[in-house]
Amino acid sequence: MDQKKTFVWSTSSQGRQCLRDQGFTVVDSCRMLGAHVQTTRKHTNATQMVRIHALQSMWPKLKLSASPYELKIRAIRVAAWPKGLHAIASTTVSLQTFSNLRSGAMKGLAADGSGCNAMVHLGMVERPATDLHFWTVLHTLRMVRDCGVPEVVHPALWELARGNQEYATNGISATLLTRLQLLGWHILSPTLVVDDFGSFSLLAICLAELQWRMEWAWVKVVAAHVSHRPGFAALECVDPVRTRQWLAKLPLDDRAAYRKLLNGAHITQDGKHYCQESDSDLCPFCECSDSRFHRFWVCDGFDDCRVGVPAHVMALVPRLPECVTCYGWSLRPTTYHEWYTHILMHCPPKMFLSCLGLSWGVSMSSLMAHVAILAMLT
Repeated sequence: MDQKKTFVWSTSSQGRQCLRDQGFTVVDSCRMLGAHVQTTRKHTNATQMVRIHALQSMWPKLKLSASPYELKIRAIRVAAWPKGLHAIASTTVSLQTFSNLRSGAMKGLAADGSGCNAMVHLGMVERPATDLHFWTVLHTLRMVRDCGVPEVVHPALWELARGNQEYATNGISATLLTRLQLLGWHILSPTLVVDDFGSFSLLAICLAELQWRMEWAWVKVVAAHVSHRPGFAALECVDPVRTRQWLAKLPLDDRAAYRKLLNGAHITQDGKHYCQESDSDLCPFCECSDSRFHRFWVCDGFDDCRVGVPAHVMALVPRLPECVTCYGWSLRPTTYHEWYTHILMHCPPKMFLSCLGLSWGVSMSSLMAHVAILAMLT
């Protein structure tokens, strides 16, 4: 045996001391099949962080690439996150790490303008799986569903949720619980998890329905993250799916401009004067103080753009949330939650998925798309 490459571990302090006394190299973590494995109650994530730091070289390549925006988004989902977040289910990383990776992805997309919010852009303007934190939660749940033993997972989650100190707080079950609670879900019993639509079994639910529930919860996670910005108040009431469907119908140049509208980028002087040499917040088309609401609904310079707006819509504008009237998000029906709760309670799973426009199976990405992505990043 090569002593330089040989190490041992123990899950008890007495065992570790005994091994040290015998001259062995004792470690508290190691890499196994690519995953970061922790053997003590001390939280470590060195293997994962090395992999995450390796992503930094990808963002300049992505920014310089002549590929279209949609292909870059696809590259982030199927190349960047699988590379940097491989085996992320085994350990946790800080929220600052997620924030730094979002910033890198926005730079790679050339979408890091002043005022734009990376969490809104990656998690709502694009499909939620484009956001690395959502991607992390999704793949943690998929790993547990594929590899977890119900007789082990369910009791561990239940005991951890009750505060049982006998379970390691840095283990895989604790990581799973942390990510479930991030979505606002809680453990109802040893076998059931509860969200806004009711209780379900984490290991028995269909993956498509599970992801739909996650996407519902993610809107509230993002809304809470940006609640300090007045324009994003009531963001939890919008319908990102409808908004993305409408966005996809626009021409490419209009689509790019509208993404800046949705993600909060500064487009009027009330925001731009903080990041430009000019200290004036006056509208360039009149002498009034500038804002999105002023530009879209009040400014005389844009009267011709409002000619086709019906009178009853104009009357509603002051009462609608600013994220709808000034940021362009589609408003979700007020009966949405009640309607889908009723369907979940009374319809078989396959019928419920058909109501959502989802299928029971999972489609595979085309080989040529992957080839194009790999060529772009190398």
